[in-house]
Amino acid sequence: MSIISSLFHLGDLDLVNQNFKSSEANLKKAVFLADSANLIGWAVTASKRLVDIYKKTNDYKKHTKALEQYVSYKDRWNSEVQNTKFNKLTLQYEKKHNEAIIAMQANQLKIGRLLLIIISISLIFVISITVFIFIHKAARLRAFRAIYRQQLLVNDQKRVIESLLKEVNTIKPEKSESVLRSRLVELLEKQEIYKNQDVSLEFVANKLATNITYVSKLVNSEFNCNFNTLINQHRINYCKSCIKDNEEKIPMKSIGLNAGFKSQSTFYATFKEFVGMTPLQYAKISKMEIKQKASSNLV
Repeated sequence: MSIISSLFHLGDLDLVNQNFKSSEANLKKAVFLADSANLIGWAVTASKRLVDIYKKTNDYKKHTKALEQYVSYKDRWNSEVQNTKFNKLTLQYEKKHNEAIIAMQANQLKIGRLLLIIISISLIFVISITVFIFIHKAARLRAFRAIYRQQLLVNDQKRVIESLLKEVNTIKPEKSESVLRSRLVELLEKQEIYKNQDVSLEFVANKLATNITYVSKLVNSEFNCNFNTLINQHRINYCKSCIKDNEEKIPMKSIGLNAGFKSQSTFYATFKEFVGMTPLQYAKISKMEIKQKASSNLV
C-alpha cells in the first residue's frame, strides 16, 4: 500500500508540474498495483487522475478508455460499499441470534435448578405428609408459575428471532430478469434516460427497485456490454438520427449536449469511436446519400 501511495503522490506531483508522461506512467502503475491488491479505492482515485491527464492533453481516445476504466472501478467500489452494509446487517443478526441462544441456555439452567428445588421439596413433603402438605402445594404453584414465566420469555425471544429472519430474507427481493430487462429497455427507448448527463447505475437501480450489482450483471448478460457502453450506444444512435434529419441546422455541439454528453470533446471522441468518423464527416456522407436518393427518384 505504501508503494501505491508513493506512485500516486509522484503522479499527482508530476501532474501539477505538467510533466504528463511521467505522471501517466506513475499513475498507471498505481492503478495496476491497486487492482492487483484489490484496493479499489486507490484504483478509483488513480484512474480519475489519468482521466484528468488525458483531458488536459486532449488525447480523446485515451480519455474515453480511462473514463470507462474509472466508471468501472467506481461501480466496483459502490458494489463493495453495498456488500459491506449487508455484511454489517448479517453480523447484527448473528449477534442477536447468539444472545438469544445464550439467554435460552440460561433459562434452561434456571428451570433445571427450579426442578431440583421442587424435587427436594417434594421429598420433604413425602416425609412430612400431613404437616407440610399445604407448603408443598404452595411450592409447586410457585414453581409452575416460574416455569410459565420462563416459557413466555422463550416464546418472546423466538418471535424476535423469526422477525429478524424475515427482515434478512426480504433485504433483496430480486425480480425476474425478463421484467427488469423490459423496464430497462423502456427507460432507454421511451423515457430516454440517456439524455440525462448524470445518469448512473445507482439512478437506474432506483428506477428498477433493485441494486447496482444486479443491474450491472443484467446489462452484461442481456446486452453484452457494460453500462457506460450501453448508454453511449443510445446517445450515438440519437445523434445519428438528429444529424440525418437536421433540417433546422442545429449546431453539432447542441446535438451532443441534448443526447447527454457533458462536453463537445467527449461527444466527438465517443462518436468517432462508435461510428468510425467525426459527426461532421457523418453529416456530409448523409447529405450525399440523401441527394443520391433524390436524384435516383427523379430518374
